[in-house]
Amino acid sequence: MLHSLGKNFTLRNDGNVAVFIVLLSLPILTVVGLAAEESRQQTAADQLEFAIESAARAGTDALQNVINSDAMVQTIVERTYEDSLIIAQDTLTCQSPTILIDREADQVQVSGRCVLN
Repeated sequence: MLHSLGKNFTLRNDGNVAVFIVLLSLPILTVVGLAAEESRQQTAADQLEFAIESAARAGTDALQNVINSDAMVQTIVERTYEDSLIIAQDTLTCQSPTILIDREADQVQVSGRCVLN
């Protein structure tokens, strides 16, 4: 009986396309989902990089004015960093940036850490 049931199943071809589509839909949806997540992560990384570069540039510009104290430069950097991340507030949760001010080299180094929501 099992043999004849298996033989009938292989001889009938109505519904084969539906089975084929169902079997292929899972890997296709998985690949699409992974691509969407990768795109989301890359966009978040780009937003963080933009915020860090903008903050470092603002800090370096603030260093050019010798009247600005290190505390003032740090405040400018923090505000620029936060302002640059406003567009990413729905996708990223970020800590305060780490800021290193080097007056001798006229450089400001900024690093940040964010978590994707």
